[in-house]
Amino acid sequence: MSAVKPVSATVGKWLRENGWSLGGLTGQDWPALKAAAHIVELWCAADSSGRKYAAIAFRHVVESMQPTMRHLAYHAIAHVSDWSFRDQLWYQADLERLENPGLCAYEPGGSARG
Repeated sequence: MSAVKPVSATVGKWLRENGWSLGGLTGQDWPALKAAAHIVELWCAADSSGRKYAAIAFRHVVESMQPTMRHLAYHAIAHVSDWSFRDQLWYQADLERLENPGLCAYEPGGSARG
């Protein structure tokens, strides 16, 4: 029986498979992206009070990323949970609205879905 890999180990592959280039991620962006994925796990598992604090943590981690790479954290939310939770968590985290976050290849309306 193989162990389930943590989301921090799979988020990069998942993003690449969904059409995103990770070439612009710096040595600070990578650990922030991985931490953001784990915080999404916490946010999904938490009660309403816990979600509030998880959203605050998510905001601080995402804000430590380059502004040009933050959209990857937005899309990583769907890797951990559901496409529809991206806007919900982003809003709850009080993060600056992404003007054009783009579409993942496998999300509804994405290039792999036709």
